[in-house]
Amino acid sequence: MSTQTTALSVPSTLAERDQWICWREEDREGQDKPTKVPVDPATGSYASATDPDSWTTFEQAREAEDGARVESNGLGFVFTPEDTLVGVDLDDARDPETEEAEPWAEDIINRLDSFTEVSPSGTGYHVYIHGILPEGGNRKGGVEIYDRSRFFTVTGDHVDGTPESVNQRNDSLRDVHAEYVTDAENDDTAGESDISAPSEPVDLSDQELLEKAKNAAHGDEFARLWRGDTSEYGNDHSKADYHLCRQLLFWTGGDRTRAEQLFGQSGLAREKWEERQDYRKRTLDAAEQSLTDYYDPEADTEEPEHTEPPEWVGDDGDDSSSNTVSLSPTAVVARAGIASEDYDSLSGAIDGLSDRQKAAIVWDLLIESEEFHLRVHRDTGRLYAYDAGVWTPEGERTLRHAARQALGSTNYGKNVLTELKEQAKSDPRAEVEGDTLGLDPGVLAVENGLLDLEAAATNAPDALRPLEPEDYALTRLPVEYDPEATATEWEETIREVVESDKVRLFQEYVGYTLHRGEMPFNRALLLVGDGANGKSTVLNTVRAMLGGGNTRSKAIHDLSEPNHTADLHGAIANIHADLSEGALSSKGVARFKELTGGDTVEGRRLYEESFTFTPTAKHLYAANSTPDVSNYVDAEDSAWWRRWLVVHFPRYFPPSERDPELEDRLTTDESLSGVLNWAIDGWSRLVNQGGFTNSDPTGETRKRWVTWGENVEAFIENHVENDPDAENLSTSEAYDVYKAWCRENGEDPIGRRKFTATLRDAPVNVGYATSVRPHGTGTPTNGYKALGFTGDVPSLESVLSDDDDAGDDTRNTGIESFS
Repeated sequence: MSTQTTALSVPSTLAERDQWICWREEDREGQDKPTKVPVDPATGSYASATDPDSWTTFEQAREAEDGARVESNGLGFVFTPEDTLVGVDLDDARDPETEEAEPWAEDIINRLDSFTEVSPSGTGYHVYIHGILPEGGNRKGGVEIYDRSRFFTVTGDHVDGTPESVNQRNDSLRDVHAEYVTDAENDDTAGESDISAPSEPVDLSDQELLEKAKNAAHGDEFARLWRGDTSEYGNDHSKADYHLCRQLLFWTGGDRTRAEQLFGQSGLAREKWEERQDYRKRTLDAAEQSLTDYYDPEADTEEPEHTEPPEWVGDDGDDSSSNTVSLSPTAVVARAGIASEDYDSLSGAIDGLSDRQKAAIVWDLLIESEEFHLRVHRDTGRLYAYDAGVWTPEGERTLRHAARQALGSTNYGKNVLTELKEQAKSDPRAEVEGDTLGLDPGVLAVENGLLDLEAAATNAPDALRPLEPEDYALTRLPVEYDPEATATEWEETIREVVESDKVRLFQEYVGYTLHRGEMPFNRALLLVGDGANGKSTVLNTVRAMLGGGNTRSKAIHDLSEPNHTADLHGAIANIHADLSEGALSSKGVARFKELTGGDTVEGRRLYEESFTFTPTAKHLYAANSTPDVSNYVDAEDSAWWRRWLVVHFPRYFPPSERDPELEDRLTTDESLSGVLNWAIDGWSRLVNQGGFTNSDPTGETRKRWVTWGENVEAFIENHVENDPDAENLSTSEAYDVYKAWCRENGEDPIGRRKFTATLRDAPVNVGYATSVRPHGTGTPTNGYKALGFTGDVPSLESVLSDDDDAGDDTRNTGIESFS
């Protein structure tokens, strides 16, 4: 299924925001329906509804969806707490054949009276509005309401009869929420919110309301504030914000939601207003408390008298009260030397500048500002921006925001952005060497700062400090460092599923992933074990600690492609859960040895220039059994064999012992902080002893790899016979007997497919057929009509009684399904 979304079918309110992702359906173990997972349009890896670095523009997301480089079923829009957009999801609300809406859904759609689309399944609706989600829950029955940390799968399939725009519907949202989500009669909080709504809405369009304000007695003051002129308040942005909020609250009749929306369209709107909900609320609160009356179209209401703002206004760390440069129309006009009094507006004054002049002025202001940080990679020309502690390749997005903030929407365009990118790439002040980007070995960016690993290993009080732009961190773990955090259940799980003499080695390798900036040990990790044994859950927990956006999932054959190699630049780890023979190639094996050997490699992202870098991402793979590599590697290829640390997951957990909630517990914030401390201990031991505990010599690794599963030949020779009177058995039942024999004898079982192929082609005739009814009943399946067992082999009855899911080989099943 793929959903095509066109620009014309999406309201401009949504299309103009950089909150777009792709999504695709994935089958998850234990779930009846496919899961819709968010996808980063830039990389094709998992996105997050809480990570703006994985979002992009509508146009770029649509290009990714249309192209071949990103596997996608459609586009998604992310809701954030930084704006007033709210999404109302109505499930099981529409008959896809008759296209009729359920009465309750039709009632909600009519009340909200805003842009509405049909959901991808055709059985529901999405309604987009402006408003404030009341307290008291956000979902009940078929109604779910979100204003942050979620995304909608956007179809653009507009519902006839609903508006084509996203409208302000705070009152209606409050009523719908009270009636359909909370019981208003029994919930005192139903309908409450931080935003107060007018008792009588002002029935004027935005343009009519603005014209009325500009033509009123204090219209000149309003007009100056609206166009972003702060000179009357000593260029103090916070004071100007306060006074414009007072005016807007007055003219909207006290409608905070509408006042906030209008402020966002003014020349005063800037990054601080857009990204800091606390600042918006505090400013609106102060402005509201200063008003005693509001505009009433039916009465001769007087405009509010001028009042001084509270003491905190102008003294809250705003850029206007410091010596830093502000990116605003006022600053652009001043830098250009234009006499603003000669023009009706700041926008008109800026309009006379050429695109190159606009770009040059914006760039000079940006490079002097502490509000934006931007650098250019010397080798690739790629633009990096500093955001929330890390540098990301989102410099173009930062330039767009800065230019729009400085010039205003009417003076910003693609030509300005093109000129601005040239300004950035030609300025040596912004240029950095590729080696400058990224942290030095021994330090790690975590959610709450920069962590010194050596200090953390000894619980030193100064292990953590705030991140600074000069650290040039490219990634940050989504985990807080807490020296007191423990990981008791994680450690118990590892001891239970990892072969006992490799537990410390496994801990050291997870710690090795924290070692950024270099590849001192040149090793990759392979977790081997067939069936329900815990590999997936262990790797999923490691991935959760490192951060989905910081890891990649590349098969070895993918590594031969320059764009896949480029994806490893800056990544913490490459975690791939299926190292099979089909995932190998000669070129991929050669590149794998380079990537794990500390060699400089060349990569090239699609549509970009090639570049060289020294990869430091650590490699973790999993497999049901070691794959046959004889077509790509010979016995003397020490460069291949010495790279690997092979760790066996020998346990098998029948369904009766499986815990479906284990992975959820292991990946809570508290647990992951404990896992981080556990990994730091492993890193410390690895560094101090200069190698991995109990690692196999190269020759032993090769022998174990090559002979893995050879026991199947002995099993067939000693325990299998032709028995024309035997009951019909399925291939999965026969494989279960073999696995039980391996467990009893301490052997490493091969995968089911390889076992079936070996038994089918064995010298002894076991009556293999593609249509067998096991035990004479049931649905026909692949199996055997003459398979008999001899000697000391577990009985089929004991195997089946131990595993009531014998027909499922649970390939790559996570421990959450069985522990």
